[in-house]
Order: sequence, then C-alpha cells, then structure tokens
Amino acid sequence: MKWQEANVKYEVDILVLGAGILGCSVANACSEFLSPDKILIINGKRLAAPCSLSSTGIICKMGIKTGISPLGDLLSRAYDWTVHSDEFTHHGIEPSRFFTLAPAEDKGRVETLTRRYGSLHNCSLGQHQDFLAHEEEAFLVDPKRLIKHLAQDILTIDDTAYEVRRVDDYVEVVLASGAMVRSRLLFVAMGAYQDLWQIFKADLKAGNDQKTCKVVPGSFLLGKTNLEFLGRQSFVLQMPYGQLIKRADGTTMIGSTHINEGPYLSGKAELKMMKDRFEDLFQLSLGTMAIESGQRAKAPKRRPVLYALDNEEKVWTAKGLYKNGWTLGPLFGHEWAIKARHILQG
Repeated sequence: MKWQEANVKYEVDILVLGAGILGCSVANACSEFLSPDKILIINGKRLAAPCSLSSTGIICKMGIKTGISPLGDLLSRAYDWTVHSDEFTHHGIEPSRFFTLAPAEDKGRVETLTRRYGSLHNCSLGQHQDFLAHEEEAFLVDPKRLIKHLAQDILTIDDTAYEVRRVDDYVEVVLASGAMVRSRLLFVAMGAYQDLWQIFKADLKAGNDQKTCKVVPGSFLLGKTNLEFLGRQSFVLQMPYGQLIKRADGTTMIGSTHINEGPYLSGKAELKMMKDRFEDLFQLSLGTMAIESGQRAKAPKRRPVLYALDNEEKVWTAKGLYKNGWTLGPLFGHEWAIKARHILQG
C-alpha cells in the first residue's frame, strides 16, 4: 500500500490500536473530555483475538503488599482505583473471593504461605479434605460485557494498521482496507501482539523504546461444570498445580501460565492433570470442558510500563501488563487520558 493511494477517511484527536481492556479503558477515559466522534478504536481482528477476551479476568492483589516493591505498590493502587470506580464495578464485574490453598498435611507449603500472607485459616472443600487457606477480596470480570460498555459510544472498526508515519503535528495510519486515519495522538494497545508490527520501529525512530516483552502463551479449560451445589457464589482457588475459577453463572475455568516457575503450559496433558486434581478435591466429575488459549506480554523484571514511543510524545503505548491486565488496564487508561488532555491542550 502506497501513501498516495490511501484516502483520509477519518480525522480524530485520539486513535487507539487495540480493543482489549487497555485500549477501551484509554478510549473511555478520553471520552470524558473529548466528544466520542473525536476518538477511534481499531480492532485488529485480522491478526489475532484480543488478549483480554482470552483471559481469566481476575482483579485481585493476590497477596501483594505495599512498601515492598514498585510492582506491588502499582498493583495495590490500580486495584483500589478500579474497584472503587462506578464505571467498572457496575458493568460486568462481580465480587468474588480468592483462596490460596494448601493441604493441612503439606507442612512445606503451609509454611511458605504463612511467610507470604501472615495468616491462614481452615477451609473445608469437597467431602473429605481439609485445607489451610489465605482468603482475600477479589473481583471477576465478564470481559465481553465490560469491554462493550467501555466502547459503547466510541466508533470501533475492524481493520489492521498497515503503515504509520508522522506528518507535521499528526500521526497518519494506513489501514489494510486502504483507508487512512489522521490523528493528533496514537495509543498502541495491542498487548502480546504488538511486537509483530515492525512499522513502529521502522518509521518513528523512538528515542526511549523499552526492551521487547517476552510473549507468554497460556491455555486453559472452559465450560459449564457440575458445581451447582456451591450456588451462585464465585471464587478463585489457587493451588500449586493451577487455578480454578468459578463464576456466578456456573462457568468454570481451569489453567495456569506456569507451575512453580517451570515450563509454560500449553498441552492437553498438563490441563488434564489439573482437572483431575480439582475433581479429586471436589470428589466429583466436572464434566466436559473445552481448551481455550491466549497470550500475555511479560515485561523484564515484571515491570509494566506506560511510555511514549517517539520523542515528540505523539505515539504512546503500555507494555508488560502480563496477567495483571484487568487490574492495571483501567488505571493506565485513566492516567494516560490525563497526559493526553495536557498534550492536546498545549
């Protein structure tokens, strides 16, 4: 596609590439000070399904305490901001509980959890097994419902960015369809798939680009299971071998991105092993579950970053949200909207 062959079809103030939780949070936050017709979201379905829709959708601190690490402080601030925002908690987020479990007879794991969390209590699950558990507040997200709400007033088109260039005070993006978008600011929110686009590195000549994130694949089981006896309550069970997530509607997910920092899981054998162990826990068959998969972008030293890709601060991105995307995405969107407003107003 040559630039002279593309026609300017859209002129906006904010262009967002990516329609996951980060991209839609950015667009929604910017709509607080811009008319929705000044914002455009490009949902690049031609490349891959959004990371956000192939995830567990957990918002939780997971035992992380403040004052210990920058990541812990950031996650705590993001968690508090998201769960106290009416924009999010009233649209597709349900209260839940997060249990980190250890069989009472597993002295080593009990000691490890006690060192991390400080206190454990008795938690009886299934019919014959007793566990010690750390329990904390959590929220489960309905990804489709929340993303639909965040982007409901903003034009979203299915296309793929083909080329990007800077022209005076604008960023121009040619789409695979042949249309061109001219925008004052561009936010790249493509998660684990961002590094597949070489166009940003080739033309923008960024002065402060970050290290490439490691793309972490993950698979999980999804389906309606035989846990009706637990009612409509939702919860997350964290075991050494994986996670089980039960939603209020009866949908259950089983999976993990790793086991004890070991190889990343993507095979049927590991998922079957996890399912078998959870069936032993509940003393029943969970039923048929389908295998789903997704990807995450993990930053070096687990440090998610929000930064400009070019020296003129016209093109921005966030990297390395990893499994914390649903916790960090809304806060990153809010904080970038503040920056964008300042830039646009000069």
